[in-house]
Amino acid sequence: IFTPEQYQQILRMLSEEKGPAEEQTTVDVANMAGNSITDQWIICTGASNHIVSSLDLLSCPKPVSHSKSTSVHLPNGQSTQITHTGSYALSNNQTLHNVLYVPKFKYNLLSVSRYTKELYCIVSFYPDFCLFQDLFGGNVRGNGSLQG
Repeated sequence: IFTPEQYQQILRMLSEEKGPAEEQTTVDVANMAGNSITDQWIICTGASNHIVSSLDLLSCPKPVSHSKSTSVHLPNGQSTQITHTGSYALSNNQTLHNVLYVPKFKYNLLSVSRYTKELYCIVSFYPDFCLFQDLFGGNVRGNGSLQG
């Protein structure tokens, strides 16, 4: 729990431009304008998997076997095909595994549930931002900010 002064200080720190020495992960929320935004991610509490909108974002992409379930349900209620899975390297030397590539989806989704389980961390949500922290040490690994 933060005091109002601490909350304002965190907001000021998040709005300042980061210097080259800072290597924390920053996950931006996409603006939902309709086109693929490959460098921005939607931090999603409802997604069960990470999803990317561009195959170029995955390292070592592997085609999905048709013998497995190859579709995913989208937020609009429709289903679409998963064609590949792979890994995505975060800027802080951490890697997301089993990331799904869904060609007909325009956004990159970061699954909060999968992220916290894979990387042993917590996510704290505030009105204008969220913080990713180590589960045991509490160190801040990164942040996300409200867009739009």
